Amino acid sequence: MPHRRSRTDPVLGAITIAVRPETDPALWVLLDRHPIGAAQQPGALVGELLTQTLLNMPGTFVHEWAHVLQAAAYPMLYLRAAREWAMMRSKWNHLAAHAAPLPISLPLGVRWDPDVRRARQLETSPARIEIRGRRVQVVPATFDKFERGVLADNDLLEEDASIFQYRVERGGWGSGADYQRWVNDQSSYTSVFSFLRRHLPLDTAYALIPIAARVAYRTTDPLTALAVMVGSVLIEGDQHIDEDNEDYWEFLMGMAVDQVLAPADDAAAGWTRHVDVDAALLTKEQLARATEATSFLPINPLARWNIADGCVDGLLRRPWHHVTPTAGIDSATMRLLPPATIFELVDPPRLGIQLSRAVGELPAVDGAQMTFAEVYPMLLAQKMMSDVQAGGRGALRVCPHTGCRFHDRGLCEGYFPVPRQPQHCGFPGVFRALTGLTVSPAGDALISVEER
Repeated sequence: MPHRRSRTDPVLGAITIAVRPETDPALWVLLDRHPIGAAQQPGALVGELLTQTLLNMPGTFVHEWAHVLQAAAYPMLYLRAAREWAMMRSKWNHLAAHAAPLPISLPLGVRWDPDVRRARQLETSPARIEIRGRRVQVVPATFDKFERGVLADNDLLEEDASIFQYRVERGGWGSGADYQRWVNDQSSYTSVFSFLRRHLPLDTAYALIPIAARVAYRTTDPLTALAVMVGSVLIEGDQHIDEDNEDYWEFLMGMAVDQVLAPADDAAAGWTRHVDVDAALLTKEQLARATEATSFLPINPLARWNIADGCVDGLLRRPWHHVTPTAGIDSATMRLLPPATIFELVDPPRLGIQLSRAVGELPAVDGAQMTFAEVYPMLLAQKMMSDVQAGGRGALRVCPHTGCRFHDRGLCEGYFPVPRQPQHCGFPGVFRALTGLTVSPAGDALISVEER
């Protein structure tokens, strides 16, 4: 089975999959022959792209789709996405407000807040959950050396997504023993499962992971919540969890966490903050307010639909009722597809963007005339630059136009696509639209577009 590079970006509501001619020939030919734009996509081509994606890389797509659903349904993940968006926009907003008198000398000397990492969906601060008898505690740890039992909350997310993928492929609830075999063959994410099965029956360890993810991510400290749940399960005499009593166990786990953690105050739960607070509960009311204030996020429609009717929760709990390897995705679930699927091609580097119809046709902001489909290319460009400038990812293609007055000042680092000729670059237009500024002819200052 070919290994495919893929990732999920909750800010963009996108999964990105690297497509190679040697592993995905049919999909490669389709993307190579038909340049895909975000705003105008022939309906037949969109359908064919989805069909070929599900045929050629069903496991990769389903696993990454689970991460998008997590970001829409789990309160802490949604807040992280909103906070990262706020950080991404901070530089542009600062310049657009002309906070400094014009002209603004270059280079800007903008420094990224070192806490920006904490706004990511994939929190990487590790910890070790220690169990002595029925006593459970969380101890800070590092990844500098191998230590048994060291976890990051990303591990819980990945294994929750792996079980989602496993249940789609198996077409049902599954079992601990069968999941163990599947993991050995299909997945490299085993840290949480391995930890749990050292202390719990195999079926209980397997069944607890999705429950733990749903409960843990309605807190600001998922690993502490996981430790509380493990301790609670150890105290229970009957540790059998199956499809029929899953809701009961989720109720018990939620009650255990509620008894230990206090509700987060509204300021700490605000989406404009990017530093996570100590372990606290996030309420449904706080999530509802956050979704009302963040309609600009592509995952916002999925989050709102979930608040209204629980559709995302239902899909995460019983994916085999809606997605099957043979019949595909049922019609009611199509609106819950990732807002965007981005295909990375190489030689030369280029992107294909497939937008969800259900999200792409919606207003980008409540009351706006422009749709998500129309603003998505600019949102994607901002996010790619933000990732590169924050050090989170290398540029898809390094710009060779060192003589350009924008390039020389580092304003466009990470921008894509990179044109053959600098006069054809789209970054100056993006920069003008976002800030109302441009670079002076001498290249030493930012000036108003009117002055230019």
